[in-house]
Amino acid sequence: MADVAYSINDFIKSFPKAGARPNLFAVSIEGKGQQYFQNVPTFAPEHFLLCQTASLPATELGNIPVSFMGRQIKLPGTRTFGNLSLSFYNDEDMSIRVAFEEWAHDIQNFANVFGNKVEINSESEIISTIYVTQLGKKGNELRRYKFNTAFPVNVGDIALSYGDTDTIESFTVEMAYQYYEIEKTATRGLKDCLLYTSPSPRDQRGSGMAAWA
Repeated sequence: MADVAYSINDFIKSFPKAGARPNLFAVSIEGKGQQYFQNVPTFAPEHFLLCQTASLPATELGNIPVSFMGRQIKLPGTRTFGNLSLSFYNDEDMSIRVAFEEWAHDIQNFANVFGNKVEINSESEIISTIYVTQLGKKGNELRRYKFNTAFPVNVGDIALSYGDTDTIESFTVEMAYQYYEIEKTATRGLKDCLLYTSPSPRDQRGSGMAAWA
């Protein structure tokens, strides 16, 4: 058995590009769900809104246990998809939160039993496509996840406290979707993003990052 190298240099060599960074990502939205964000002051194809956190999806494949002559054999089952979790900073106008609340309200208006928009076909007013893009340190797109037929199922609470100072409110939105697809190389520019995180366009002007607008 060959000797295993445990030197720091060998470890560094395993990251030829210094590794992907969790703070370099962008979240965007396409489809009719955009209508709810028209009153967000910074909403425009060339502008971005701050999204605090997002997540790259897990892949979960069920298994079917089958007994055979005293042995248990596992066969592949059905893929399942958990919700997409996004969190946002809350501005004083609460414009982003209001947009998601109105979106959820249109899906089910609890006061109007017959006024709910429950269709999830491609023409439905309640669905959108959500993209979560992992960015490289030069602003290039490394990998993009496309969440199909997405809509909000939970707009999280915001805890209020007299004791909280020097902090900005944030809240979490859970998005349900039918399935996701992976795009290794995105052909679309980030100018179409609705929700955006670090680095900001202001930071970009003083750095070597490529322009996105």
